[in-house]
Amino acid sequence: MHKPSGIRCARKLRVHRRTQRWAQKSYNKSHSVTAMKANPLGGSSMAKGIVLEKIGIEAKQPNSAIRKSCRVQLIKNSKKIAAFVPRDGCLNYVDENDEVLISGFGRRGHAVGDIPGVRFKVVKVSGVSLLALYKEKKEKPRSTDHGGLVLLRDVFAAAIMAVELVPMLSDNYAYLLIDSTTRVAAAVDPVDAAKVYSRAKELQVAISMILTTHSHWDHAGGNRELVDLIYKHENRQIPVVGGPGHAVEAQTQSVTDGDVVKLGDLNVKVYYTPCHTRDHVLYHCQDALFTGDTLFIAGCGRFFSGNPAEMHHALNEVVAKLPEETKIYCGHEYTASNLRFAAHVEPDNEVVQKKLAWSIEKTKNGDPTVPSTVKEELATNPFMRLTEGGVQKFANGEKDPIKVMGIVRAAKDNFVIGK
Repeated sequence: MHKPSGIRCARKLRVHRRTQRWAQKSYNKSHSVTAMKANPLGGSSMAKGIVLEKIGIEAKQPNSAIRKSCRVQLIKNSKKIAAFVPRDGCLNYVDENDEVLISGFGRRGHAVGDIPGVRFKVVKVSGVSLLALYKEKKEKPRSTDHGGLVLLRDVFAAAIMAVELVPMLSDNYAYLLIDSTTRVAAAVDPVDAAKVYSRAKELQVAISMILTTHSHWDHAGGNRELVDLIYKHENRQIPVVGGPGHAVEAQTQSVTDGDVVKLGDLNVKVYYTPCHTRDHVLYHCQDALFTGDTLFIAGCGRFFSGNPAEMHHALNEVVAKLPEETKIYCGHEYTASNLRFAAHVEPDNEVVQKKLAWSIEKTKNGDPTVPSTVKEELATNPFMRLTEGGVQKFANGEKDPIKVMGIVRAAKDNFVIGK
């Protein structure tokens, strides 16, 4: 296209420049959203994050130093970045789980100096300037008491998460899964609606949904009452989430394997695990797994609607594949009796013996034994140890894990404490 001349050429030149300026790299970069998307801070100059771990980054040659840094997960978008901690000794003021404020440094967001690939630095720790801490003008605030909440670390998917355990009936557990950033919560298996609602009020969180693991009354029986309570006192409706088939009381939303439920800034992943019931699901959020009656501490649920192959899949191909630090929040306090059976199956398992003594003491004191972890279950739960020699010996030398599952479950169904 040649440049226009003559009448109205100025207007034509303006139009030409306007249509062609996107071909200029500098204009394209400054006006498109590509640069903002590539920037973990999303175009902001600063962002808050949670310290996951302290790390050392080897400086570029010819320097041979290790630059003290930390790995941070941003609260706004859950992206993980490396952030430099400036000044000697400042890393002593940064601990895992601290909330930090980071900012970019270096020309146009590039790495600076001899630190390869690091584009950000820590400027505040727990709301206090890192420079003020370094000069000893201020002290780092102490961590606050969270009122019995279990704060979950390591993985922060855009928010800090907490789990509140709510005992009910004779041995049931309901839970409040809380997004501490937005102060909303999901009630997990709230069979005693009034108790769960009261606890949410005490914690000053708003229940925004019900997550039900399965349709049995002692897990789903309080759903409708809780929905009515929230509508009566707060004039709002909440969804009731459950597994396939709409068998759950007051269910409004069905989920199945691989689905993700949004709770505030949290993402809750669903695993479909039919066996105890056909609609049973697990809810996994960060490092918390709500297992209902599929997995108990040192045990598993009865196969009311399934078979050994399905339970084997749920425990050993789903749960066992999760990170070992994943916390197990089950539906009942059956730990001591389950561990007695585990000790019967593997009498030489010292880990089982120690945990059995611990669980008996906890039960005597009226304390919950929840949560466990995937790592603990792999060491103590006979239903997750089907390939171990001691469990196979108990199963008359059977090697097939599915057959071992069936034999061990049948033995548990007929097990009498003290036998």
